[in-house]
Amino acid sequence: MTLLYELHKMENICTLREVKGQQDEEINERYLEQWVKPFMEKECRALCEEAQLRHTVKRLDGPFKQAMYAYGAPTWRSLQTELKVLREQIDSEMIDHYYAIVDDRKADWIYYLEVDDPKNHWLKIWEKFPAAKYDCKEAVYCYVLERHTACVFHSMRIAEFGLRALARRMKITLPKNRRLEWAEWQQILRELHAKTETIASMKAGPVRDELLEFYRGAIGQFYGFKDEYRNFVMHNRKAYDEHQSASAMSQVKEFMNKLASRINEKGRVVREPKA
Repeated sequence: MTLLYELHKMENICTLREVKGQQDEEINERYLEQWVKPFMEKECRALCEEAQLRHTVKRLDGPFKQAMYAYGAPTWRSLQTELKVLREQIDSEMIDHYYAIVDDRKADWIYYLEVDDPKNHWLKIWEKFPAAKYDCKEAVYCYVLERHTACVFHSMRIAEFGLRALARRMKITLPKNRRLEWAEWQQILRELHAKTETIASMKAGPVRDELLEFYRGAIGQFYGFKDEYRNFVMHNRKAYDEHQSASAMSQVKEFMNKLASRINEKGRVVREPKA
């Protein structure tokens, strides 16, 4: 819509020249270089690429550019003709595409996923858990596009990266040397809980207390995710609405940020407890 609006404005200028009988005058070189050329070659092209209008991009790079710049200064008439053909090309190509309307209150959610900005609250998670980046993005996209059950699904996948990292950190061993990637949450959590009992038997002191607080708090959070979301979404027992998916995603994001301040996805320590 932005693209068509801008093209419409340019066509109106050409029409005004036609009304004044100036349609066969050459376009001023300064005007061409400062306004027409930058818009068509940068903004217009970028918008077409974003909307996946591949044939329109080819026209911009080929026939349009040739008509405008290959045979000397273009006239207002030739610009008007090329703009009309370009708009018709866009109209024709858009028929083969589907587009989603995004609530403007959520548009920034997608924008901040793609930039290195403090408002992108996933950055620390991606730094320590790079494998989770795909699911972080998918959770946000699903939420914005109102695929709320899918958002919860991806949120639980994000949490699972944290669960495996905690298991690696606590050096748990699963029966029959089963790999973490193939284990059920309940099985991993059972082993994690058993490990905390070993820590509880350590000599009393601030180190033991902080470790117990961290591990027991994390394990409790995973139990919460499992019982409130994961068991239901993984076994087709429940569908989720906007508020529930937002809550699940926010809880996971907050928890994974805290986890990322202590360990990474390989289970290596980022920050040791204070003695």
